[in-house]
Amino acid sequence: MCCRYYVPGEMSEFMLLKYLNAINDNKPKHGEIFPTDMSPVIYGGDNIAVTSMKWGFSSQKGPVFNARGETFEEKAFFRPYADNRCAAFCSEYYEWNGKVKYAVRAKNDKPIFLAGIYRSIPGQGSEFTIITLPPVIDIAPLHDRMPLAVTNEAAEEWLAGRDIQYVFRGVQELCYERA
Repeated sequence: MCCRYYVPGEMSEFMLLKYLNAINDNKPKHGEIFPTDMSPVIYGGDNIAVTSMKWGFSSQKGPVFNARGETFEEKAFFRPYADNRCAAFCSEYYEWNGKVKYAVRAKNDKPIFLAGIYRSIPGQGSEFTIITLPPVIDIAPLHDRMPLAVTNEAAEEWLAGRDIQYVFRGVQELCYERA
């Protein structure tokens, strides 16, 4: 389960240059991203664009910042937005094992795209949640869930509406170390 991730300033500038069609006035944060922070996100199928969105679907119980990949298309809370694909990008995300914080990153040090879905709230902008699945073997000792952390190519497949199991094949080779 992902509850924080890290976007270095230079990465957000690179991604903005690569995908920029338009960005709204809500400037994305860089550094450590927490639920409810504004974060740079790519979205769209054939016409990939970048914007900033608030991390976490608003609910009466607080922000819902993760959605199970196995059920998000059926759950009433997420079903209306299942086709609204997006991906947040980062250099690493964080997991806790007990009270110890670990940084999880791609073994090749390339950016990680965290697949998600988004919704637009009239007058308030857009918000997204990250899709989670059981972990790959490399990071299974940390947690029983992981974000759908994919390569650039798999992120594009996700945005184009490909099946989650197909996209899962594009999960980055991951490693972790104490943060």
